[in-house]
Amino acid sequence: MTNLLLKNYLLISGYFFVSLTTLSAQDLIVTQENDSLNCKITSENEEYIYFTYKQDADFRKTMMPKNLVKTYKYKFFQEVEVPQTYAGANEIYPRARVGFYGGWSNRFARIPDNVPTEIADYLSESKSGFHYGGDIALYFSENSGFGLRYSAYNSDHQIDIFLENEDGTTMTGILRDDIAIHFIGPFYSARFFNLNKRNCLVMNFGVGYLGYLNDGMLIDPLLLKGNTLGLSWDFAYDIRIAENLALGLQVSFVLGTLREYEITYLSRTETIELDKDNYDNISRIDLSLGLRFVK
Repeated sequence: MTNLLLKNYLLISGYFFVSLTTLSAQDLIVTQENDSLNCKITSENEEYIYFTYKQDADFRKTMMPKNLVKTYKYKFFQEVEVPQTYAGANEIYPRARVGFYGGWSNRFARIPDNVPTEIADYLSESKSGFHYGGDIALYFSENSGFGLRYSAYNSDHQIDIFLENEDGTTMTGILRDDIAIHFIGPFYSARFFNLNKRNCLVMNFGVGYLGYLNDGMLIDPLLLKGNTLGLSWDFAYDIRIAENLALGLQVSFVLGTLREYEITYLSRTETIELDKDNYDNISRIDLSLGLRFVK
């Protein structure tokens, strides 16, 4: 599943990058005095429109108060009055994005076929949990940047069980899984603004450390620890609700597979290497709501 998700990410990312490079139409500003400007709008806020335009043989960057503008339209002209070289230089756009988010999660772990129904139901419930996290990204262009992310997943479930020993006696107690999964790592960010430059689609792809801890119980306390290389892949849509604040809707995938555990049980600690057919998939999907601070 990890390879399939990665391939889909690369295909979708490629589509957006190709689309981005084919945009050549330019923008129209009509002033209150009915003067029309063929220009490249680089940014806007509640009070001003920032744009680049051609005057004689020069290209100039300026701004205009919105109360002097009758109307403006993006991608109105097919001809390119301002080459991308001039339109993009020193372009005004948010250069930093700091996000905090949280929400519901569900792990992809497969439930074995040969377990009792009660245990299968418990394992199914144990895959659901919640997550929280934060990231910071710095952009070197309107559409591209790099950042650092931290996210944490938690799930805590338990049921009463009984075990039958070889001599026919039974033991009763608690089966509990208290799972925490932590990801930290750098990521590449691709960003695509809508026409008025206020909302944007953000795609991030990162690689980093993925740590697993299960402080559980199988009648007696049981501790499982492990770590692996993790992939982080997400789509977010930021909706600007104030000048430097946006509401974020996000779908994320955190992907990783454990090949060995360190197990502590009954005062004994050992490392267990898993065979290929029993690797533990700790990948998950996150559905998040959060706030973004942009500047």
